[in-house]
Amino acid sequence: MVDSPGSVTGTAVARGRIVAAAITGTTIGWYDFFLFLGAIPLVFFPRPAPADEVPTLVLLGAGFVGRLAGGALFGHFGDRLGRRSTLIATLVTLGLPTAAIGLLPGRAPLGFATLALLTLLRLVQGAGLGGEWAGAVLMAMEWEPDRLKRGFAASLPQVGVPLGLLLAMATLSAARLLPPDAFAAWGWRAPFLFSLALVGVCWRLRRGLPETPEFLRWRPRARTPDRPALEVVRHHWHQVAASARARLSADLLFYGCVVTVLRIGFGGGLSSDAGLALAATLLACATAAVAIPMAGHLSDRHGRGPVYGLGIAVLAVVATPLFTMLGSGVPILVLAAMLAAAAVHAIQYGPQAALIAEGFTPRLRYSGAALSYQLGSIPAGILVPAVSVLFPDRALFWIALGVVACCLVSASALLPPRRFLVTVALLSVLGAAFLVVAALSGRSGLAALVVQTVDGRSLLWQWVNNLGNVIALVSVAVWLTTWIAGRAARRRRDRVL
Repeated sequence: MVDSPGSVTGTAVARGRIVAAAITGTTIGWYDFFLFLGAIPLVFFPRPAPADEVPTLVLLGAGFVGRLAGGALFGHFGDRLGRRSTLIATLVTLGLPTAAIGLLPGRAPLGFATLALLTLLRLVQGAGLGGEWAGAVLMAMEWEPDRLKRGFAASLPQVGVPLGLLLAMATLSAARLLPPDAFAAWGWRAPFLFSLALVGVCWRLRRGLPETPEFLRWRPRARTPDRPALEVVRHHWHQVAASARARLSADLLFYGCVVTVLRIGFGGGLSSDAGLALAATLLACATAAVAIPMAGHLSDRHGRGPVYGLGIAVLAVVATPLFTMLGSGVPILVLAAMLAAAAVHAIQYGPQAALIAEGFTPRLRYSGAALSYQLGSIPAGILVPAVSVLFPDRALFWIALGVVACCLVSASALLPPRRFLVTVALLSVLGAAFLVVAALSGRSGLAALVVQTVDGRSLLWQWVNNLGNVIALVSVAVWLTTWIAGRAARRRRDRVL
């Protein structure tokens, strides 16, 4: 066991245990998150009415507010006290609120006291997830002695996302096999209480783990930050904003797919088919569990930016057909869409952990990574469920449109100004060229071929292309605003120095 700064490699067994503890912790965090998301239409609002829309959105928003607050809180302790002790605290903060939700009254409609307590538990649960991700990634990454392998090491805790989703879908589907009365009385509580068993397993893995060698090397040589989260916001906000922007496209794709599959499996605007939802989730999670570390490995060989940029480019091309296939209701198309979405998402999600964490020095790395990641989660995590609740019949159209727009915003965080403007210009020219071909050929020729290939109704495709130039202009405006503000901040800093 490594307990001194002089020991920087550790044994293979120790590193394996550290990686297992990191993956288990992120799995618990995402299991809790997706479990609650799936339980909303089954338990808390089984007979949705217009009056239920506001409390549903409040409960969903509470989790993301808690995640941002938890990123700041646990980032403070992670940079001051160390990664290991902070991860013990995040584990408790994750598991206990989830089990407590399983003990709440589940009778609908929920009373004000139950809703208030549920919102509080979601805030605490979100705070735990907000601190868990950064800590788990840093434990895996900072324990890797070879810096040329850190992209792969940091990607391993990311596998907890598909594992948590699969586990949540599996436990909910198993509980729904009970008779309706039994499920309503006690069956829905079992998946929430199961979180305690997961916490027990992770506790045994994390108990007695050593601190990361990089933190031990840094601590004697640099001043411990008094308020690391505040220091990150004040002096490194440009890096935080860039990391958050880079996350938008992959996050919107991910939450769009997850919410759609949950609606397929557990009711909503689409016909309920738990078997199809579970099969789609299993296929997507298996693909992601392999593809995420593979993408992390590729980022070690070819660089974080090129691999991440490839993922953005591929997503911009396939977003429209993917969501069209998801909304078709045809089982084979839904399965194919989820498999492809998992692979495309992994190209960005694999190198994402190292890309974000390496943007900050070890002194502020926990706070910087946590705030960047959670800030980038809020737009997609809140907007996708909100659009699904408010516009159930047109949700996939707006989500696909948002993914295309966010691909440009994410590209602005990675590409130099000239390359970004060239990219936007090329996308705009391609969109305009398609419109010209469609106008000249009417319902025949190339336009008809594209329409039949992508969307039989063609509405989604036409709208995405019609609004392509507008999206490009908005994206350029967003990037220019950030770029001008960054230049102004650098000038002020240079004058001070």
